[in-house]
Amino acid sequence: MNKFYSAQKHLLDVLKIAPLALNQRFSSSPAKTTSSKLSLPDLTLSLAQDIELLLADKLQWWVQADLTQALLVDNQLLTPPLAMLELPEQKKALWALLSAVDDI
Repeated sequence: MNKFYSAQKHLLDVLKIAPLALNQRFSSSPAKTTSSKLSLPDLTLSLAQDIELLLADKLQWWVQADLTQALLVDNQLLTPPLAMLELPEQKKALWALLSAVDDI
């Protein structure tokens, strides 16, 4: 599971550091929500690819089918399916959240 580049392996060897396995308690999991299941975004959509690129490992992005607009919860972006963002207010709210990503 852990893949290291040769430079990283060399540094670990020089510093005599053994990498540890990720404990289940520390693995990332979606924020607990009171309603429906969360799913990964559909990255076949060009808008989804743009959003994923913008997030650049700053936030985890999850899609929740019963949401009406995007939310930020514990460093996680929760959105409705992008196809369901029909109203201008919903789109503006998403872009407002995405513009705040640089501040995180």
